[in-house]
Amino acid sequence: MKEETLFRELKKKALDACHYRGHRMGRFWSWPNSPHLCGQASCLDCGETAVVDTDPLPNSFSLCGPALTVMCVSKKNSTDSA
Repeated sequence: MKEETLFRELKKKALDACHYRGHRMGRFWSWPNSPHLCGQASCLDCGETAVVDTDPLPNSFSLCGPALTVMCVSKKNSTDSA
């Protein structure tokens, strides 16, 4: 699989996971000095990040970051009626 295609697919999976947890993610930006495609995006409300890496180191992950695993804590996304 071409690296650009893998990067695009990983970004989609990351955005799906983030949106499921209530995050409104900004654009992914690529890391300019990386020898392969990787990048990150931040939640526009709470600032949590998601990272995508097409060639992770051993014992690392292609997708990582708190926006992938925890709910958005922003007041804008809160469903509490307190």
